[in-house]
Parts: sequence; C-alpha cells; structure tokens
Amino acid sequence: MSPEHDAVAEVLLRYAVAMDVSNLELLATCYTDDCRVEVSNRGLVATSRDAIVEGAAALLAAVDATYHVITNQIVEVDGDRARMSAYAQTSYFRRGSPSGDSLVVLGIYELELRRLADGWRASHVVLHELWSKGNLELGGQTNPGYEPAWLWLRDGARGDT
Repeated sequence: MSPEHDAVAEVLLRYAVAMDVSNLELLATCYTDDCRVEVSNRGLVATSRDAIVEGAAALLAAVDATYHVITNQIVEVDGDRARMSAYAQTSYFRRGSPSGDSLVVLGIYELELRRLADGWRASHVVLHELWSKGNLELGGQTNPGYEPAWLWLRDGARGDT
C-alpha cells in the first residue's frame, strides 16, 4: 500500500479504536460535517457528524464495551476523493442484560471519503450487516422483525440469524 492508501484506510481503523475506547472526540475526526451513515437493512441512520457522534454516545452509554475487528481493506484513491471497503466484526457487551450479555455482528463497510485540509474523512458510510447472533438490543436494533441484509448476498433469499 502507498502512504495515501494507508491514510485512507486509517479512517476506519480510527473509528474502530474510537468506539472501543469510548473516545467521541477521536470519533468525530473520522467524518465530514455532512457525512451520511446508512445501515443496509435499516436505511439512513445519520446525516451529519454531530448526529453520528450523538448516536455513538447513546450506544456506548448502553453497553459495557465494544470490540471492532476490521480486515480486508480495499482502497481506491482518485485525487481528493477515495472509496474503501472492509470486512468488520463488531461485538457488544453488557453484563447482566436480561436478553443476553453479548451481540456479534459481521458485515462489510463501504465508505466514500474526501481529503480535507486536515486529512481524510468519511463523507458517506454504508454498513451491510450480513449476520448477527446474540442480544440485538445491544446493537441498537430492537425491532422484533429484524433480519440481516441477506438480500444482496443471496439472490433475494433471507437467512436466519
């Protein structure tokens, strides 16, 4: 990888660390002011950096810990714009939760990024949740009809969690 590709890939790694150490200031450095975040099976989740940070603060307040693993990053840079995809495994933990102490989610992130004066920032993030197991409430998903985003992977067939 080139230093440019490394700088782009570092944005998602910075996000993962920020969430796992509950550092909202660091989290804010990952996004443009007008960043949009979507989860493929839930739609638009946030439309600004402030909304992203507020949502993360609420999620982090509701769990004891998170643990993110980011792998298989593919980066394409075109001037001051870039695209990146990466695999992710995210775990959420809350001791003593009546519905279970943990949730594990597997997914793929797709990001569009812009280079700003102070570095690369995500301007659009889509998380395709592929599989989950555990207490869905820990990941902010309390809809009893929740299903992961199998449609785009399995030709319209839905899988069980």
